[in-house]
Amino acid sequence: MRVISPDPLVNWSIDPSGFSYGVSSIAYVGGEYLIYMDWGSAMYFSTDLSSWEVVPLSAEERVRLVLNREGWYVAMANSTVTNLNTIWRSRDGRAWELVPTTLEPANVDVKAGAYGGGRFVMVGSGGDPQATYVLHSSGADATGWVMLRLPGIRQLYAIAYGADRFVAVGEGGTILTSNDGVTWSASISGTTARLNGVAYGGQAFAVVGENGTILKSLDGVQWTACLGGDHHQWQTVTWAEGRFVAMGAGGLMVRSDATTILDPLRLTPDGRLACGFAGVAGRTYRLERSEDLIHWTEVAAADGVHGPMEMRDPTLPTAACRYYRVLWTP
Repeated sequence: MRVISPDPLVNWSIDPSGFSYGVSSIAYVGGEYLIYMDWGSAMYFSTDLSSWEVVPLSAEERVRLVLNREGWYVAMANSTVTNLNTIWRSRDGRAWELVPTTLEPANVDVKAGAYGGGRFVMVGSGGDPQATYVLHSSGADATGWVMLRLPGIRQLYAIAYGADRFVAVGEGGTILTSNDGVTWSASISGTTARLNGVAYGGQAFAVVGENGTILKSLDGVQWTACLGGDHHQWQTVTWAEGRFVAMGAGGLMVRSDATTILDPLRLTPDGRLACGFAGVAGRTYRLERSEDLIHWTEVAAADGVHGPMEMRDPTLPTAACRYYRVLWTP
């Protein structure tokens, strides 16, 4: 048996974000959207993408990067006094403490970071156009940082973790993958556009970049173009509330269709198949079954609630192979 859901990367809608200037990065953590501007001294939190709470880091620091995993927010900043990089951490994203560390070279321009495999990994450049730099922590508490130089790699602008690997993207259509953040391999993106953002969600990677470029991949290695060839300059992308959300120049925002991520099928004591997922109140869900991925039959329906939900196929399995999907309407 196999569980599938609608592809969230097929259709995208463009909306204003409320910001009149470009957004450097967007993330969704702890039920909140988090954004910041390139070289700004504050972060912005929102639960609805319309009302924003301003949280300053330090008057002497310019925010370069903010991450969140394992109960820690981690920020990379640049001091306006020393012009050196600093690493900060916080439990709630509001109260921050400086992490004592020495980074060599100290002037690496850190662009992005991600958490996976028990460590934080950041990417950046050090003024050498023929090399890029990777920083990684020794653990989940954002301490014990090590700097690596990757010769022959063009500048990287974004990194994400999913499907048990890191995916980093950058200049000239560059896409790199790594299982540990130390050893990296190149993938073919199919484009020469500058790639500015990457995110993982809904069992897929999404990459955004210049000239309206949006790419998708299930494994980070094989890539397919979704959009491109227009004037939009997408800067960053994240996975939130069952969809990808990207932001770019001029504060413009684009969102993919929403999807529902399904848990593995469960066999009930009476021999029926049950499918679990995270529900949202106000939606109506339909469980559909197919034996050929062409013809679909609705087998159950339910009103959505916030939290875990489960829908069951009332018939006993008889076919050699059955496919299931969950659809929803507002």
